[in-house]
Amino acid sequence: MTFVPRQSFPLHNVVLANFHGHHRKALQTMRQLAFQVDMVLELRDARAPITSINPLFDRVLAGKPKLVLYTKADLSPLKTSQIRAWHPEQDFMKINCGDLKDSKRVMTYLKEKFGAMIPSPPLGTRLLITGMPNAGKSTFLNNLRSVGTKKRNKVARTGQTPGVTRNVSETVMVSESPKVFVYDTPGVFVPQAANSEEMLKLCLINAVNRTQVEPSVLADFLLYKLNLAYPSHPKYPGTPTNDLHVLLRRISKLKHYNYGQHENSVSLGWIDRWARGKVAKLCLDDVSVEAYNEALTLKQQQRIDLGNIPVSRDLRNRFMI
Repeated sequence: MTFVPRQSFPLHNVVLANFHGHHRKALQTMRQLAFQVDMVLELRDARAPITSINPLFDRVLAGKPKLVLYTKADLSPLKTSQIRAWHPEQDFMKINCGDLKDSKRVMTYLKEKFGAMIPSPPLGTRLLITGMPNAGKSTFLNNLRSVGTKKRNKVARTGQTPGVTRNVSETVMVSESPKVFVYDTPGVFVPQAANSEEMLKLCLINAVNRTQVEPSVLADFLLYKLNLAYPSHPKYPGTPTNDLHVLLRRISKLKHYNYGQHENSVSLGWIDRWARGKVAKLCLDDVSVEAYNEALTLKQQQRIDLGNIPVSRDLRNRFMI
């Protein structure tokens, strides 16, 4: 009998908001820094390339040249042609933040873009890295600095949980010739996820701490998405199934666990294996142009009041305003 994957996922009552005080503060600081930033490097997660777009960045950094970096590309089947169809005029790259070769590609792009500037900026070129939590910003910054300056000590804290970086950093030199400096910023969440499915995607990619949602619900959503992507070739033990408990019992048996006592840990362990690339490459979003445009329209309707932020004295002096 042919396996038929579920075509929809049941609605779950999950918290849709995860916007914190340090997110607001980071956006306010970005708006102040916009005066002295020459380019924005916006990181999006290739496993959820549309869901991980935060329109607030464009709002506070309006008009700045931007390079979009689709991170964790080694964990996603997302194609360059699909991205190009979304924004044919926007510069972008697919990268693995931990791969020095990808950092070198970005550095080559930056040197070509800013190395030929006449006159060259007297204080060097200044970039700002943005992205949702856990997009890989700090890892990318450390590697970019390593390839650009040959200095291998970390300048940005890294970790597997969202929110490791809490404040906008001082500038970090990532290239000596030409001089290029980067501001690292905290991951900033959207004011509110559009719906429960979007929040589940953000939890799976760890843009939101996974403790926000029941482990079995997250694991079931992952199973649902995997079955849609690979209906004939399951990327888990045994034959295809729509029943999470059947799958978790199989995994428990392989690991010699008592499933009844370890349901949550088995669920989280399986999710973690997927997140580390041990299960299958998976893109959680519908990557059609229509889905991209629809999602972007909804995201751009989100509003948040950042208040009137006075320009600091040092910025006034620098730009004579």
